[in-house]
Amino acid sequence: MRAFQTGYNTGMLRIALGLLFALSVPLPSSALTLGLKKGVAVRIDAHPAFALRDGLPPGALAARLREDPATGALHELWRVPSGWVWPEGAYEHDIVLVVLSGKVRVHAGTLVRDLGEGGTAVLPAGTRFEVRSRTWLRRPLLLVATNGRWAAQAPK
Repeated sequence: MRAFQTGYNTGMLRIALGLLFALSVPLPSSALTLGLKKGVAVRIDAHPAFALRDGLPPGALAARLREDPATGALHELWRVPSGWVWPEGAYEHDIVLVVLSGKVRVHAGTLVRDLGEGGTAVLPAGTRFEVRSRTWLRRPLLLVATNGRWAAQAPK
């Protein structure tokens, strides 16, 4: 009986040491590489440059983060003034808004929602909507993403 207990404890010790050794071995470098699609570039900006751009709602400044040359899909940061309004309209592509700072009110059909930091709005293609700044002391900062080319003006 005593010999069985000693063998059992030694076996468990070997398994534990083997497992510990296996976890301490670093992964091969190929496991840490990034696979990027053709036409995609890594971009890191400490302070994106905001500028006026054609097709933006009046008063909004945009900093382009990414644009897909094939589809025209884009991701932008928008800084908007207090009291700003994105006039009601419907677009031919989906629009996703993420409020990074400040507050906005989104009105889409019968839905009206006030969004603060972290709030999101997913507006499918063809949805009529309006967005208003609800911040008077701070300029809201929005992340705007689309899955198609940006129209110069919203369709009526």
